[in-house]
Amino acid sequence: MPETFTQYLEKWLKQSTVQGLNNPLVKMPTKRFRALQPEEFSSIANGGSMIIGTMSDPIARNLYKNYQTRIRERGEHCAFICYGAVEMIIAGGVGQQNRVAIFPVCLKRASLQISGDKIKIKIEDDEAWRFNPVLEPHLKKEFGIEISREIATNPSQATSYIKAQLGNRASVKPESYIGLFSSQQMRVQERLREPLLRQMLAKNPIIRAKLEETKVGAVEFGETADGGD
Repeated sequence: MPETFTQYLEKWLKQSTVQGLNNPLVKMPTKRFRALQPEEFSSIANGGSMIIGTMSDPIARNLYKNYQTRIRERGEHCAFICYGAVEMIIAGGVGQQNRVAIFPVCLKRASLQISGDKIKIKIEDDEAWRFNPVLEPHLKKEFGIEISREIATNPSQATSYIKAQLGNRASVKPESYIGLFSSQQMRVQERLREPLLRQMLAKNPIIRAKLEETKVGAVEFGETADGGD
């Protein structure tokens, strides 16, 4: 029996998690991120700014330089603070070993600025927390854990809930970091969960042909008028 589009998409999302272990949304490079002390996190969690280091500090310097490079080369805003770290073993692909993943739980967009040799992080007061769009389907698929909208934008509550639900199946810590994440990847993952978009994609003739293992028929455009005599 052919699989449905929803089944195909969920399988693709799961595979993208397994194959994307270099993606910070799946495996945070915590040694290259700026760890935040509890008091530091509290001071900027709801907006504000603080100095995170100087240009002589390799972690702060590299974060700032890479942040500027991505904006200049890709036009991508990639600086975030994140709260919560879920460390677990995920199955590798065919012929691959199981590997360790370290998912951030919630993220909030930030900007990195420089004044003299001091590097500062700034978060707008109206910026919202968002749940890691890669972690969410993984929790649902592998553990049957669903994240409600009420806790998805509350990093502390979401982290505590996941810790209670996972028990000894994973390590969940209330850690916070400043790091660089792909906002484009986050947007793609989030959009693929929108019901309307899923309905539209499911009706696409190319996608339907792939699921039904058939060929796509020729598209007829019909005649067009150019307005001439």
